[in-house]
Amino acid sequence: MGRRPPSRRVARRNTHLAIYCTGLGKMAADLRAILADKAAGATEIARRALEYIAAGELKDPAEAARLLMTARPDFGLLVNLGRRLEELARTGGLTPEAVRRLLTELGEAAERAARRAAQLLPPDADVVTASYSSQVVRAVRLYRFRDGGRVWVWVTDPQDSIGRRTASVLGAEVITSLEKLSRPVGLIGADAVFADGSVINGAPSLSLAEALAGRGAPLYVV
Repeated sequence: MGRRPPSRRVARRNTHLAIYCTGLGKMAADLRAILADKAAGATEIARRALEYIAAGELKDPAEAARLLMTARPDFGLLVNLGRRLEELARTGGLTPEAVRRLLTELGEAAERAARRAAQLLPPDADVVTASYSSQVVRAVRLYRFRDGGRVWVWVTDPQDSIGRRTASVLGAEVITSLEKLSRPVGLIGADAVFADGSVINGAPSLSLAEALAGRGAPLYVV
């Protein structure tokens, strides 16, 4: 005896479930794409991720929190934001309004950090950065507004398109050596900062840090 076809009610419920799961899958895929951006820094990725979550329907808040904590475990900012979202989801407080408040907190903290970095840079320095960081871009613009300032971008790898993008954004010259700079001062972003002052960042930042150390020049991390 053959199996009876599902009732219209069951079929409709299954269709709704399929649409719901498709929506969850699209949200996860879109969020993963934002988090996987290799050309952006931690602050910029965090801002875009929170904007996406705040604008969506948040069908699965716990999944959004999990993705932030696990997609880029080397990005301390994303891991910490994921934990904040996880706590809000656990207590039922993960609403678009709550995410927008986190966005505001992120923006205010980023602006304070950029302003502090700009204040630390001496007016007659040759500021050198590497790779790309929205925090560094903001700090450099504040520094230039205050003191004019000479800014350079460290690019030793011909394949480093991200460093060249930074040079284009800042209207700065690309350099491969510090020899011609009279007073080099490094300024870089960081994927994560630890309590002992050590940081995680990419190979261009390490190369610049080593070159600055060879000159006895300071390096600031924003």
